[in-house]
Amino acid sequence: MDFQKAVNEIIAQSVSSFNQTVDADQQIVNADSTVIFGPGSNLDSLGFVNFIVTIEAEVDTTLNKTIFIVDEESMEQSENPFRTIESLKKLLVKKLQSH
Repeated sequence: MDFQKAVNEIIAQSVSSFNQTVDADQQIVNADSTVIFGPGSNLDSLGFVNFIVTIEAEVDTTLNKTIFIVDEESMEQSENPFRTIESLKKLLVKKLQSH
């Protein structure tokens, strides 16, 4: 299975779904460079958690796989895998390949 393609579609759908639930100032752009965690992000901590949950639900719906994006392994990485859409995509592909 081409997980990269699946992840791109999952992120696109998740961004769209998430943006429908928040005010305009908290919406995010589906671009690899979009900052989703830390300085420069439109998301506060609750928004970040909601976005991650939206992605996990979309993975379950689309691929029939249950994954946990935020776990001990992802928190121990030297580079923040949650900083941008691109880094999050890389993390998702890695998790799906090992699932």
